[in-house]
Amino acid sequence: MPTVSLTRKRFLLVMAVLVLVEVLSSFEHVMMIAAFPLIGEEFGFSAAGWTMTAFLLVQGSTAAIGARLGDIWGHARIIPILLVLSVSGSLLSALSHSIELLIVGRGLQGLSGAILPLAYAIAKQTAPSKELPFWIGTLTGGVTISAAGGFVLGGYISDLGDWRMIFWFTFFYGLICIALFLAFVPRFPGVSTDKRIDWLGATLLPAGLATTLYATGTAFGSGSIEPPTLFLGAIGALLLGWWWRAEWFHPQPLIQVRLLTERPILIGNLSFAIAGLGVMQFPIVMMQYLQQPVASGVGLGLSATVAGLLKLPSNVASLFAAMFAGWMCGRIGGHRVIQLGALLCAAAWFSMIFIRDTPWQVMTTAVFAASGGATLLASIPNLVLKFSPADRAGEATGLAMVTMRLASAVGAQVVAMLMAMSVMPSPNGRSYPTEAGYIGIFCAVAISGLLIALIASSISHYRPADDQAV
Repeated sequence: MPTVSLTRKRFLLVMAVLVLVEVLSSFEHVMMIAAFPLIGEEFGFSAAGWTMTAFLLVQGSTAAIGARLGDIWGHARIIPILLVLSVSGSLLSALSHSIELLIVGRGLQGLSGAILPLAYAIAKQTAPSKELPFWIGTLTGGVTISAAGGFVLGGYISDLGDWRMIFWFTFFYGLICIALFLAFVPRFPGVSTDKRIDWLGATLLPAGLATTLYATGTAFGSGSIEPPTLFLGAIGALLLGWWWRAEWFHPQPLIQVRLLTERPILIGNLSFAIAGLGVMQFPIVMMQYLQQPVASGVGLGLSATVAGLLKLPSNVASLFAAMFAGWMCGRIGGHRVIQLGALLCAAAWFSMIFIRDTPWQVMTTAVFAASGGATLLASIPNLVLKFSPADRAGEATGLAMVTMRLASAVGAQVVAMLMAMSVMPSPNGRSYPTEAGYIGIFCAVAISGLLIALIASSISHYRPADDQAV
């Protein structure tokens, strides 16, 4: 039974509002992917990569802390605060004319990443126990559907002439979400008696990652490692080492790193990390390739709207692929399904080296790449759950999701750096990635898929007794 009793009509209204609210984060992410080529043209691809990285870093590192604050003070009390901060980020981004302000605005938008786990918690508090899986699936499905629409909408808005209009859209949509939430969702009290919050872990991880990424990007951009760059890299490494030690000994860590002593959980997280670094970056690369002017020597020169429409079939395919992968996990084992998804991704990326001359070819490849990625998203948590101690299943899956989000942030910056390293001027006076640059990205990411398949194969003969229990 739910911990908070609502009438049926009020409950359905609350669920409808939660779906509308939690898709804001999805809009903020995928609509910017559609606009990424325009931002890359204006500020350079390396700098544009930070607009994606800042969002994903904040999203990944604050999801757990936001959920924790909800446990203490009330999940429905934290969401409006996150919405206000996210809307402020949209406003700042819409008004910005420098890459620095845009990156700050994107970081504020990333705070909306904590809304989905908070919505899950509200559903658990209010939904009848037998209906809870359905409503969790509905909230998750809202992300998938909004992503499909976000690519088209983001492309259409970009084609109107100014990518800043995307931020005006998320700003006004966010204001509507705030009004609906405050009007119809009751502010439930917190459920946790433990008030400890791992603020140190929440600060050290994004700071360490951002510093290390900045130092790496600077080194690649200049072609040499100067003393200030080396110093920044060392600071980033020290921050990450401090974070690991702090999480290991913290009684209530933000990220339970001790779970990684169990081999299947470690392999699941490694698979998610490699996927985030590589195969999950297909939307960014695809949207850039589809929109890059033909005059640059590579690309198809499509409008952002058409590129978004070509992305729709892959979103639909990923929905069915995730459902099928979950069904297959119960029959042949999660590690085998991970291998299938990884090999499908690798095949799709390798095919882009030779088959990418028409929009239909790229769209077909996108369907296979998205299906492989969705298979990984469904099968890796299944593997982690199978080998997790029953009393730590939530922590283990939460660790895996945070790993994937943070790796995706790093991957976005890596892809942007690879693009920036291979640019050449075109007849319109702007610089775009070269064909050799694209082929390098295709090969590197395809190899990451093969690496995931290889890592997952090590689970086939594993038994829980092989390693010490967590």
